[in-house]
Amino acid sequence: MNTRVKTVSPRDDLTEVLQKMDDGRIFSMPVVSDGRFQGMISKATLLDRYRKELMVQTGRL
Repeated sequence: MNTRVKTVSPRDDLTEVLQKMDDGRIFSMPVVSDGRFQGMISKATLLDRYRKELMVQTGRL
């Protein structure tokens, strides 16, 4: 198992998370809190939810 995997925290700002993904050319990252695995976050899911929120905010849904 590779223990040098880049991780994010639930407290991380989403802009920073996306920047980490862009910088590392990573499409999904483990979410870790207090040294424990909480789940995965994916760039595709983040961008899809952001797109949907923009549609709601602009009334284009």
